[in-house]
Amino acid sequence: MSELAWPEPDIGTSGTSRTWRKKAVVLLYAPRSRDAEPFEWSLEYSGSEEQSSGEEKETPAVAEARNTMRSLSVDELGASGLTQGVQDRVLEFLDATTTEASTFPSIVPDDDGVAVLHWVAGERSLQVDVEESGPTYLWAKEPGHEAVVLTEASAITVCARVNVRRIAEDVTAVNPAWRERMRRL
Repeated sequence: MSELAWPEPDIGTSGTSRTWRKKAVVLLYAPRSRDAEPFEWSLEYSGSEEQSSGEEKETPAVAEARNTMRSLSVDELGASGLTQGVQDRVLEFLDATTTEASTFPSIVPDDDGVAVLHWVAGERSLQVDVEESGPTYLWAKEPGHEAVVLTEASAITVCARVNVRRIAEDVTAVNPAWRERMRRL
């Protein structure tokens, strides 16, 4: 169970750049006891990005997902594959949560046609389920912390954006040339 305190994002634009600031406060309950006191998990994220005039360039994670999902489609896998609607929502989700520095998630269809996206770096792990309606489930584990579960789409997007950034930072700190090595595979 989670309760969200979710203010509208502060967004400012000037010229071709955009800045944002979002804060989510989630009250989490111990999964083994309904009588447990809730503890607060707070997430604040801010940043900026350049806006282009015209066509947006997709991030490497979006490009990789687009290529991966071709082999996971209903056309290739039959009923157990991903519909075009799910594929479109995955690409939209990755466009909203990844940057040029982001690592690539593994993507697999589950039995219900949901796309399961998974990132891992050391003890840090993130899973996001995406359906035709968009992201519906997030499970995130940070080193030294309890796992977080979210089921509200906008909270999932913000939390995933932060976790994908942290995973990329962890991977780059350990292996700065990871992207070049991935290109060679």
